[in-house]
Amino acid sequence: MYACIVLLDITGALGDVSGIIKFVGILDCFVMAVYIAVTNKARISISIALSLAFTLIADFFLIFPGRDIRPGLLSFIFAHIVYLCIIENFRLKQILQELVIRFGIASVVTIPISRVAGFDYLSIFEMALYGTIFVMNYINCILKVLDRYQGRPESIKHKDDIPNTFLRLLFVGLSLFILCDINVALFNVVKEGVVYYISSVLMWVFYLPSQVLLVLASSIIPLCDVKKEEHLEESQQMEKI
Repeated sequence: MYACIVLLDITGALGDVSGIIKFVGILDCFVMAVYIAVTNKARISISIALSLAFTLIADFFLIFPGRDIRPGLLSFIFAHIVYLCIIENFRLKQILQELVIRFGIASVVTIPISRVAGFDYLSIFEMALYGTIFVMNYINCILKVLDRYQGRPESIKHKDDIPNTFLRLLFVGLSLFILCDINVALFNVVKEGVVYYISSVLMWVFYLPSQVLLVLASSIIPLCDVKKEEHLEESQQMEKI
């Protein structure tokens, strides 16, 4: 499926068919995420499934031409708010503080852009909010990874809640996701030429693998839980000795 999507984007053939295949690819990711969430009932896995639900809704509006993109952008915003909850380990106070900051930045950025670009305020605000939430999520994820590898106490304390393997996969998945969005921006700004063509291909080169990696990240949570239980059992046995 992935090779078919890339080949169709390279050739520019069968645009409608390509859109359907792309949507089916995201649908497959969503179904797998739901299956994983139902199977292991882990909070992170359920959250990933919820984010994929919002992603699926967003792609319904963004993949197929002729639809209003605003509902799609709004759905992507909700998807990244879910990722914010995961990155902040579901700490409500921290999440609310982060959201206030991001809404504030988006509001400030929107005013001059809407005047210069000539687009309606709501569309600009949605794009600014989406970009702000995503970029700050990505920065926070990088900081979490660095903190974990540097062995900082606050990060180590949450190691059982957000395992190392999951954090690494989340980071790689979001990295591919942001590379996709960079190409989406180039595609919509450049409009023609070599950069336009390359970005039209690279969008899905990065996007579908990013979603697969995020689903894969949720699937390793039970494995991490098993390892955690084994570690606890070993520690208890050592204490008895």
